[in-house]
Amino acid sequence: MTEPRARIEIALDGGTAGAIPLADLARLAEHLQELTHRLARSLQERDGPGRSPLSLHLLSDLVAVGIRSGSAVLEVEAPAWSDELAFADLAPDAGVQALSLVLAGLETSATQSPLPSAYTEPARESLRKFVASAQSYDRMSLSFSHHNEDKKVSVQPAVVRFPTLAEEPSQEEGQIEGELYALNSHSGLYQVEDNTSHTVKCHADPQSSMARDLEDAIRRTVRLSGLITRDPGGRIRDIEIKLVEAVEATAVGWEFDLGSAIDEAAPIDPSEFIIPDLTEEEAQAFLDAIESP
Repeated sequence: MTEPRARIEIALDGGTAGAIPLADLARLAEHLQELTHRLARSLQERDGPGRSPLSLHLLSDLVAVGIRSGSAVLEVEAPAWSDELAFADLAPDAGVQALSLVLAGLETSATQSPLPSAYTEPARESLRKFVASAQSYDRMSLSFSHHNEDKKVSVQPAVVRFPTLAEEPSQEEGQIEGELYALNSHSGLYQVEDNTSHTVKCHADPQSSMARDLEDAIRRTVRLSGLITRDPGGRIRDIEIKLVEAVEATAVGWEFDLGSAIDEAAPIDPSEFIIPDLTEEEAQAFLDAIESP
């Protein structure tokens, strides 16, 4: 099954009617693609360091499908989602959501309200560069369409003021508990997975005694105390570690101590296993039966 493509039309007023210099086109394309990739990464909580997985690129790579006359109108589409792009760990409409957020980001420039929460600082910078690439034009209008969703936003690139990011993360002293499953002893970066399978980034001085305690605790459950940072949604994002404590693993269900069970068991009376009136022939037949292959 293949879904319809999401489309953005970028209309530029003030240049040569029906024409767009290749240099302008290249800058618009570069920064729009960069912005879409960064928004898709953020939507999938992959906005940390490192390269984007290939699957995320396949879902958010854009293609130009035409240039129309009148104003210079560039038509761009996100990939058409199909069963072949069904990646288990990613939302199949990551590219569509990212394109929609491009317009949502530009809309905030008119109201000076905070950018949508998917906008990280790198994404905000990509939005700024995208708009700046059209500064030689009087007006840039973007139209988004997908299924029954249609929206349009128009800005003057030379006078756009970029709003702040969404509400800043909050910090507080606190504790987290979970399995320490990754560490980098050179940089002092660690990762703990809590009982909800959420990963928390942890920081400690690699020269401190805590770093040695953390190395000893790899693959064990730990309780970390320190300065916790929560995202605007209240979720713990990272912790600056001040104290490390090992947590004893608790048994699930019931515990069985074999040594105690043997000590507390009543002595065995062999006479309990005697079968009365058993003849010698019957006993020998029984022994032959259990010894035969």
